[in-house]
Amino acid sequence: MASDSEIILVIIIIVVVALIVSIRILKLIYKVFIYPIVEDIRQIKNEITKKKIEERYQNMEIERHQKDIERRNKLIQRHKSTLIKKYKQLTYTDDYGHFRNDSFLKELDYFIKNVLFDKVIPSETDYQYEYNRLQLIIENAAEEEPDIEVENPYDFEKKCAEILNNNGWQAQTTQKSADQGIDVIATKDGITVALQCKYYSKPVGNKAVQEAYSGKKFYNADYAGVVSNNTFTISARQLAKNCHIFLLSPDDLKNLNNLLK
Repeated sequence: MASDSEIILVIIIIVVVALIVSIRILKLIYKVFIYPIVEDIRQIKNEITKKKIEERYQNMEIERHQKDIERRNKLIQRHKSTLIKKYKQLTYTDDYGHFRNDSFLKELDYFIKNVLFDKVIPSETDYQYEYNRLQLIIENAAEEEPDIEVENPYDFEKKCAEILNNNGWQAQTTQKSADQGIDVIATKDGITVALQCKYYSKPVGNKAVQEAYSGKKFYNADYAGVVSNNTFTISARQLAKNCHIFLLSPDDLKNLNNLLK
């Protein structure tokens, strides 16, 4: 008959074997049934986290893009009148009846790269988007503000005086025999402006600026400027800046009060 110690040993062995078998069974159950479920849950959590991160990034990108567009819209509005003026000055119909806008498109390219994107290289998509919409904006705006129609420089001078008179100034053309380089004299609220008017088919140079500067002194005017349907040479711009002479387009005359401030 087995002793008590032997019985206890057998019981212990049975318990240990049972535990080992139970652990293996539990591991098998975990591996076959529970682990795949846990992995699926982990993968789902990872996908959800990844999706949230992607959505957050996309939202940040959308927000950044919207802010960039808002910033560029403000710049376009700020420089819209200048772009319209450039469009009118740099586009024309050639002797063959073809509309030419080559020079304006170069100006547009410069504006996009150096003003809208502030010398940061834009993506091809962003560049093309701004290029296309700016053309549309400026062309439509220019059509709403048609060019003045004149046949000769004398009519251009009269038209400039007319624009000023229609915008609250008292303006008149000078007598050609003694105009001292000034074509239009305009006064308003005690301010006198002397203007040299140039109806040119090419950019206006230094001479017109020099004439406006001399004419300002002759007429004792408060301000002087050169008005042209065309652009101005680089040297003319530099001289005008040094001599405090305004370089204007006919459209600028409508808002001359603010330009003089």
